[in-house]
Amino acid sequence: MIIFSILSPFIGILIVKGFKLGDVFADLGVYGDFLGGFTLAFLTIVTIAFVYKTFKLQKEQLKTQKEEMRMTRETLEEQNKTARMQRFENSFFIQLKDLKDRQKTDIHNEYRAKTNK
Repeated sequence: MIIFSILSPFIGILIVKGFKLGDVFADLGVYGDFLGGFTLAFLTIVTIAFVYKTFKLQKEQLKTQKEEMRMTRETLEEQNKTARMQRFENSFFIQLKDLKDRQKTDIHNEYRAKTNK
């Protein structure tokens, strides 16, 4: 495409004037109109194809992103359940330790009370 755009003025000169290079720029407008009309249709089709491809790509990315969000949500819910279970277990074992300590203290106090009499 780049090579064509560089060579197109020279090709136009040869098409319009042939190999007679007298007044070159007088009839070059006809070739410019032809080249512009031809490339406009081609570039429009290419642009529409790229816009369509971009739309499809964004649609796929959105679908992937939604799936990842769903999986992240499920993972966070599992982590939340695990954290709640760990908090419950921690509070349970803390209360159980307090109860054992209280029983030891009560037993110790009872023993002291019996030995002091």
